[in-house]
Amino acid sequence: GNILKSRKISPSYGFDFKKQPNGFTTYYDYTAGKYYGLDTAWNVVDSFSIADGYTNDSYQSDDHELRVFQNGGYALFAVTRTSLDPTQWGPDIDTVAVIQGSVIQIFDAAQNEIFEWRGVDHFEVADAIHENLEGVLIDYEHGNSINFDSSGNIILSNRNLSEITKIDGQTGDILWRFGGVHNQFTLLGDSVWFSYQHAARLLPNGHLTLFDNANFDSVIGTPGYINESRAVEYAIDTAAMTATLVWQWHHSPETFSQSMGYVERMPNGNTLIGWGFGVNNGLAVTEVRPDNT
Repeated sequence: GNILKSRKISPSYGFDFKKQPNGFTTYYDYTAGKYYGLDTAWNVVDSFSIADGYTNDSYQSDDHELRVFQNGGYALFAVTRTSLDPTQWGPDIDTVAVIQGSVIQIFDAAQNEIFEWRGVDHFEVADAIHENLEGVLIDYEHGNSINFDSSGNIILSNRNLSEITKIDGQTGDILWRFGGVHNQFTLLGDSVWFSYQHAARLLPNGHLTLFDNANFDSVIGTPGYINESRAVEYAIDTAAMTATLVWQWHHSPETFSQSMGYVERMPNGNTLIGWGFGVNNGLAVTEVRPDNT
């Protein structure tokens, strides 16, 4: 539990601090509005930004996810805000509302943008059934994690839609939708649907892990839902369109994290759980063995 290394980044503060496959440690600098890459001594040696020309009122940087590839390319989120006629999105939406959506941008090793995918072109604002659709700024997607399968297809987590979406990495077509109001899967081995999730990650065996904040039932919509956050793992069968619960871990006593949170399966088979923010009595991190100890 001793501190081995530290680096002060004041007056800013950082998000999404993690080790990348290419060896960098990266974090989002809130003041700079971009990510920095650190070497093993934690010296800044690189930076990662959204595409040139998008740092304006329409496109803004986002602090939720950076994925740096082995070849030096990277993927991250941007945020788009549009003042197009909001009433097209639903009858209850304010006519002066600004719609905020998530944008996935992918770059090659020379930091040239090679792929872009905008949620506002694919998702309906009214599908964010637990968000305030009568406000002047509607953050209806809130993309919070990007992951990839072995073919380069994208696994996107949108918190405010309570949906995991698989996107074709070449065409941008939606391949499937898991959770939320457009869920396409049958849930097996469990009766509790995830909601407001974070850190959707594919394992080498094709299973999907995530942090289920459990704010509400995202598919059935059961009122009075029990708020018990957990780490969860599903076996995804896209032929039968089933998602089977194969593992989960609740804290004892139960804890509830309204926002944030993280789940990472480590090389030794253990799972590291970050509990995010909520009524969790200061609970921060738990490491769990495969036998749940």
